[in-house]
Amino acid sequence: MRILVIAMFVCLMSAQEHWELVDFETRNVQCIAQHPRDTSIMLVSIADSIYRSSDGGHAWSFVTSFMGLPIHAMTFHPDQCDTCFALIGNGSYSDGIYRSTDAGYTWNVLSWFLFPRCICIPGWPPHFILVGCDSLGILKSEDDGDTWDSWSEGLTDSFISCLDFSMPYDSFPIFFAGTAHGLFYKDMDGWTQAMGIPINLRVSGISHDKADAIGFATLTGGSWSDGIYRSTDFGQNWQVVDWWIYASCVAMNRQWLEPEDSLSIFAGDSGLGMKRSTDCGATWYEVNTGLGNLNVNALSYHILDTTRLFCTTQGGLYRYKDETGINEDFIHVSGKIIEIIPTIVRAGEPILIRCCAGAVSGDVHELTIFDSVGRKIRTDKVVGNISSLEPLNRSGIYFVVSSKEKEYCQNKLVVID
Repeated sequence: MRILVIAMFVCLMSAQEHWELVDFETRNVQCIAQHPRDTSIMLVSIADSIYRSSDGGHAWSFVTSFMGLPIHAMTFHPDQCDTCFALIGNGSYSDGIYRSTDAGYTWNVLSWFLFPRCICIPGWPPHFILVGCDSLGILKSEDDGDTWDSWSEGLTDSFISCLDFSMPYDSFPIFFAGTAHGLFYKDMDGWTQAMGIPINLRVSGISHDKADAIGFATLTGGSWSDGIYRSTDFGQNWQVVDWWIYASCVAMNRQWLEPEDSLSIFAGDSGLGMKRSTDCGATWYEVNTGLGNLNVNALSYHILDTTRLFCTTQGGLYRYKDETGINEDFIHVSGKIIEIIPTIVRAGEPILIRCCAGAVSGDVHELTIFDSVGRKIRTDKVVGNISSLEPLNRSGIYFVVSSKEKEYCQNKLVVID
């Protein structure tokens, strides 16, 4: 039995961490959305237009234009995975939230409202969506966007710039809202202003762990208080961890499990590029190698495959390549194929391996499973055309490598809770 690759190789070798230009060099890419299940599908916005990729960002096609209206945010629904939303407009009668139900090919208006800026879909309660507006506060829908109500009780600022959530309990999420004058949090009660966030600055980004107490925010305003802030009590109190003028966005690795995880927290800046922390935000260092434009608009970790980290800038779309562990190299080689069915499984579920045409009954082959930073998990044996491997009990990103091909393997496996 031979195990070769036809599309994507994964190399277990070191390479200097850097950014690589994906596309749209010299163009101001505002926002990005990644399909939650299919990593080949991506959307970006440039000015009033949406572009779509169906091959992981290698090729892009124009989808639609909103006739001069800027696109402020895009996101896919975490459960209704082919449904995505875009927030359009800057103070006109055409402002509102638009929806696509075919993974970004076609768009229709869902509801009209002025100055929409940010959107949050926690996945629970079902059908629940929040939209933040720049003057109207926060709007809530409990029917997938068909109807909307104000949800701003307790807010002292109606200029909403960013939203996020955490769900530490099996009941109702804790929500976070960044405004032009501070940061607010909300559970079952009304909105409460968080302590430690200067009220004279705009909160430009929030990224909170979805189960634990830690979260990060970026503040901007051109003052000595600009920077990256951290909370360790579900957003009630914040402390600055890095002073950084014009900090614009922040993103946590949603699969991180340890403070030393090699892919943990990144922050962007409107002029100074990118910073990274690998110790829970205690220290930060610049990661601008390969970044052709230092004006960063947004960051996007894939919800499951966190090796896919992108940033949008005023001069193109970039993807991050880590210094250690796994790097992807897109090469074509003919031969027999081994594949994992499916490539996303739940923790504790058996892993089904299929060998396609050419496999010899009775052949034995060893497959080694590595995690995303190159640590060996275990070695299993494949016999015949179909084998069932023992489950992986911890969520994360894994790679299956043939013992005869020490450096390369096609198969990336995402294990979720």
